[in-house]
Amino acid sequence: MERGRVIIEGLVGISPVFFAPSNSLYNQSTLEAASELGYRYFGDRAFIPFPPYGLGSLIVVPESSLEKGRIVSAASHYVHYDKIDSYVMGFKSRLAEATSLSDVKPSSEIPTKLIRQNHRRKIMWKLGRDVFNLPGRILRRKI
Repeated sequence: MERGRVIIEGLVGISPVFFAPSNSLYNQSTLEAASELGYRYFGDRAFIPFPPYGLGSLIVVPESSLEKGRIVSAASHYVHYDKIDSYVMGFKSRLAEATSLSDVKPSSEIPTKLIRQNHRRKIMWKLGRDVFNLPGRILRRKI
């Protein structure tokens, strides 16, 4: 996480303020590291709608993918860089509607039940995705 931050600072000349973990999976150590490195916003993949919420010095922002029409009501949206061309219209329309991260206001309450439900859905999605892709990985492996 720190190495990535240094690379971005070197390339762009500014410090990133938003961190989104790989596969949107994280634990308490990830949250602590993000906070210690000065991130203000932390992305969490939203499979169900939930509001942004404060967690220590971080504002956790629900994210929704623009890919394959899987858009749920979320505070932010993303598309993988290597797929922007495929989703350029959705990306441009969401970008036109975008506001600054500083406009994201955390909920006064942490939506604990929704966060747990969302986390379970993330785990099930990842397991399903990985199992679905397993046959292709086995076939591509050199014997």
